[in-house]
Amino acid sequence: MIFATGAVAAGPFGLNKGDSLSALKALGLEPAKSAGFYYAKSVPSPHPQFSFYGLGITPEEGLCKIIAISKPIETSVYGSELKDRFESMRDALIAKYGEGKTFDYLRHGSIWDESKDWMMALIKKERVLETYWSGGTYPDGVTGINLEVSADERDSGQITLSYEFDNFAACRARTKAKDNESL
Repeated sequence: MIFATGAVAAGPFGLNKGDSLSALKALGLEPAKSAGFYYAKSVPSPHPQFSFYGLGITPEEGLCKIIAISKPIETSVYGSELKDRFESMRDALIAKYGEGKTFDYLRHGSIWDESKDWMMALIKKERVLETYWSGGTYPDGVTGINLEVSADERDSGQITLSYEFDNFAACRARTKAKDNESL
């Protein structure tokens, strides 16, 4: 694929499994601290809900993972707006990939158990709202998808969407080995 021609790939955000590091450099990649992970200033087909994209890439396997993080979503302490945005995104993914497995729960023993504590429980990582897809046959070499919410503040949260391709296990093994070279 050549980005300079304006061609858009069929995969998530216009990216394809195995896209090479040299082809993806046109996206304004900046290396992250972890080996094989890069921040992209842009993607060929951005989604209006997301403002940050991270890419897992190795020289041998090419692109193997995409992570997209939403712009901050202003919400109440009940998390209503964040939950609505999550459900809308989940419905769009279900339309393309079929039903996923949704988890929506408060961890056992949490003191943040009232409805007005929804965001605080999320901040404390005691509340989970996520949907994942795995084990199915998905287009474009995708083998896993995860959609989840998180928050650092009581009145704002974000949605993270990640895609793993069928070359992800090989990518992960290579990046783990590279990260551990200095041990």
